[in-house]
Amino acid sequence: MRFYRPLGQISALTFDLDDTLYDNRPVIDRTMHESLAFVRSYHPSLSQFDAHELNQLRQTLLAAEPEIYHDVTVWRHRALELGMRNAGLSAEAAKAGADAAMEHFAHWRSRVDVPQETHDTLAKPGEEVAAGGDYQWQRPPGTVRSERLFPLRAARRAGWPLQAVCRHVPPCGGASECCRSGRFCTSAMI
Repeated sequence: MRFYRPLGQISALTFDLDDTLYDNRPVIDRTMHESLAFVRSYHPSLSQFDAHELNQLRQTLLAAEPEIYHDVTVWRHRALELGMRNAGLSAEAAKAGADAAMEHFAHWRSRVDVPQETHDTLAKPGEEVAAGGDYQWQRPPGTVRSERLFPLRAARRAGWPLQAVCRHVPPCGGASECCRSGRFCTSAMI
């Protein structure tokens, strides 16, 4: 573990559950499979829509709006909406379709089979738990899920000073990226 400030008394440890305490890859794979199946069945003109097309749409949006990278949920919604528009749906129908697809995505993304070992591990540290998560895809525009807000929320919720919270931060661009690259993540203190 690397520490980037003097280590004092730690009252709370925060971390991202995905790929920290359970393997998130099967959840993402199933979610993408089910989500793409939903989009393909949503309208006949989308029957051939696939992951490659979705990724191309995401890259198009990223090139036009680099800041969209920081909110993957909005990025996904906008890519789906653009794909539906490109398939001939009206603006209103494309928005409704993208909204429905995001609801479907959120349903499958939240279907996580957490192993007993994870429950056992989480039961050991204590009883205080604060969740951040991606499950709320309908955030107001401009509100980005910030990794730096997790320790602040945890400290406020527990009534502790921010300095008492240690945050696990994968140094390689995110836990999922580390998992795909085969690198092990170390923890960092922020």
